[in-house]
Amino acid sequence: MPLAVFRGWTWITNRWSGRSLIPGIAFTVGLYLGVGAASPADAVLFPQGSGSTLANSIPTLLATGAIFVLPVALIAAAIYWALRSERFPGTGLVITILYLIGVGLSLYPQLGTIASWGIIAGTAAGHSWRVAGSRLLISILVIILTIGLRGLPFLAGIAILPIQLALLEWFRKSELSSDRAGLLASQDPIASMRMFMKLAGGGKLEETDLNAFMAQ
Repeated sequence: MPLAVFRGWTWITNRWSGRSLIPGIAFTVGLYLGVGAASPADAVLFPQGSGSTLANSIPTLLATGAIFVLPVALIAAAIYWALRSERFPGTGLVITILYLIGVGLSLYPQLGTIASWGIIAGTAAGHSWRVAGSRLLISILVIILTIGLRGLPFLAGIAILPIQLALLEWFRKSELSSDRAGLLASQDPIASMRMFMKLAGGGKLEETDLNAFMAQ
């Protein structure tokens, strides 16, 4: 949620400079409805009974947006407005303190987490306003701060991701090497192609067409 608010508001501010109020409100309303859209979709696509109707899912849609979007947007808007104001000392120290407050509140469930999202989103938007050309780095910072201390295993997974990708690449190349070795040993390209057709889900040889398989 903080990343969506931050990215959306800063993009709108850059796109409609000086007249971004109405697009910003429209974006927030869309976010409000989009977060709760899972309930009507579930009622229509996977009804659980006679009471699971589109009309009955509307209150859940509105309540979801009111809980997870509206408070975040209001808190973020207040901080964003303050950091954009020339009367507010939006120094690096102030921005750092706001980030730390957001991270501290994230340690408390429910209301603390929602307030944390609003503070981080508003601070990030104001930070981007004060430091031009920094949206990408601030986006990464928002992700890290939103995950917080509870996401350390996830961050560790990101750290070893290059090793995992290298191993997957080696695994793919080893499969190709094995296929080449099998073809070299059999010296029969047709038999090799039939083996691949069999692995792809083919049935009995008399029920399959190798030429059609190769065309696919």
